[in-house]
Amino acid sequence: MNTVYYFLISVMMAARFPYIFDDQKMGKNQGMYYLAVQILGLLFLQWNRSWALLVLGSLLLAAFSIWREIRGKRLKTWRLLTLAAGSILYGFFAASLPGLQFNTLASHAAGILTSYTLLGSLGFGSGSTVMIYLSSILFLLNESNLIIRWFLEKLDLSADKHSPPSGLPEAASVISQVSPTEDYRAGRVIGALERTFAFIAIITHQYAIFGFILAAKAFARFKEMDRKAFAEYVLIGTLTSILISVLTAEVTLILIP
Repeated sequence: MNTVYYFLISVMMAARFPYIFDDQKMGKNQGMYYLAVQILGLLFLQWNRSWALLVLGSLLLAAFSIWREIRGKRLKTWRLLTLAAGSILYGFFAASLPGLQFNTLASHAAGILTSYTLLGSLGFGSGSTVMIYLSSILFLLNESNLIIRWFLEKLDLSADKHSPPSGLPEAASVISQVSPTEDYRAGRVIGALERTFAFIAIITHQYAIFGFILAAKAFARFKEMDRKAFAEYVLIGTLTSILISVLTAEVTLILIP
């Protein structure tokens, strides 16, 4: 795959960021952001026949995604399917439409980033390398969170599928303690940071970072770990999260030219 493909994938995941982070269906502001980011990304490519076909395909995918969001049923499954559909669609366009190239606006933006930010001094080597790293990070921050939640639900371990049993002193089940909005969103942020650190550990070969990750996670959930069900929930989620990070990092290293 070429740089344009990784750029399109990054734009798609950046556009999905606000509403994928939430379990609720896409809101009006999220929908506007979703469309605005994708339109902005398309402006960095040369305007020609290939670009027009790409715009048409992107609009059809966006319309389908918004329609599924409005329906609000099986959101996690359909969000994963639209991610896969977008990856395949953009891969097809990038491989079969040779006219898809960056324009002068993209060149100026790249020049500014390399001249006035740390990108120029970090030795990434090429725009393709930057796009590969960017798409990997965006995947770990957001899309992988969706995969983990979908996987836990299939194992019947999701907090949303457990109701508080009677007889507990605080009238709350072990799993339901992670279900309030504040705690639930905080857990997702922790998971995103966890995956990012694990990704950095593999990329830089600094495997001692894994010890820091596990120690921090154990410290944050120390009191709840006495409860078997909650401990299993956290353990499965953590191991799945780290596994995705490791696989993403290894694929990234393979793809880097």
